[in-house]
Amino acid sequence: MHEALVKHGGEYNLNSVTRIANEINLDLDKFKSDLRSRNITRRLRDDIRLARKRKVAVAPAITINGYVYTGAWDEEALIEALDNSNTKSVEQAMKSFVNWGASAAVVLLVAALLALVFVNTGFFHEYEFLHNFRFGFSAGNHVFELPTEVWINDGLMAVFFLLIGLEIKREIISGELSDIKKASMPVVGAIGGMLIPALLYYGINYNGEGVGGWGVPMATDIAFTLGLMALLGSKGTYGRRLS
Repeated sequence: MHEALVKHGGEYNLNSVTRIANEINLDLDKFKSDLRSRNITRRLRDDIRLARKRKVAVAPAITINGYVYTGAWDEEALIEALDNSNTKSVEQAMKSFVNWGASAAVVLLVAALLALVFVNTGFFHEYEFLHNFRFGFSAGNHVFELPTEVWINDGLMAVFFLLIGLEIKREIISGELSDIKKASMPVVGAIGGMLIPALLYYGINYNGEGVGGWGVPMATDIAFTLGLMALLGSKGTYGRRLS
């Protein structure tokens, strides 16, 4: 029955599971009785709760010391993973942190706080030195160097927004944003995110010297937002086979 459930490619409901049980000639009376059993229901809830805790999304899956095993499934690989499980706690902790949806936002938040503390506690000159430190590469008589700020703003941030653009494109083509009804709220939110700050700025500076100012985009806000979404996102489903 376990193998039949794993190989099943459709939705899991009472009718489909009962049909599978009938196809493999189980005792249907006992099977239906077990489905209504409080003990079975409690065991299933405990399994689902444990799977959610260990970030298991689909079955079959293997966890070693509470961490999902993602290696090969042959005998030698599994034995090696079990033998090395006690010596890879740091590596497993690092992988868990990297795979955590909010890890990038946490790193960004910590870096922002450290920068604020650093620049406001007597290390202003050192911070400015690092901020404007020039480095790059050379080839013969040609030298290409840029300040740290430019490498980050024009280099790393370009890669960041490229990844964001690709993710949005995927959502528009085949994800949540492919449905106009579902996409309407993010679109309205994006428009409001541009209009409301502009109107507030104009209202505060009306008839003032700064009324003709330009908006400065905060390029890191989307990274913080993604982190908050990962922290406060849906707690409902953890994969089709566990829902």
